[in-house]
Amino acid sequence: MFDRVFFSTILPEHVRSEVAANHGKVPVIELHLVGGTVLDLCHVVRLSDTWVAVAHFCREDVFDDADVAFIPYGTIVRVSLSMRDSKEREIGFSMTTPPLATPSGEAVLPAAGTTTRTQLEN
Repeated sequence: MFDRVFFSTILPEHVRSEVAANHGKVPVIELHLVGGTVLDLCHVVRLSDTWVAVAHFCREDVFDDADVAFIPYGTIVRVSLSMRDSKEREIGFSMTTPPLATPSGEAVLPAAGTTTRTQLEN
């Protein structure tokens, strides 16, 4: 089963290795989910013990628009990495921004200076 360790260490190490060995090629990561959905990943946004948040390209032919999906690890069937020629595809999976960690069992606090719904109601 895929988990936090896979997305935080194994996948990035493998992508770095493939990029170094395949100059002029772009890494493309596809996340295959239960039910047949396939997401073409831009990058991993956030990791928790039970789910991963990923940015994924919205269309197969244009790579300038992305959505974020929060996915339980148990729904991931397969993760595939392919290296595409940069002439075929200019942009792919990126590891320039490391994913945010969400500690197990702890709430993510709002950023300083933001107002929560509870604060507005009081």
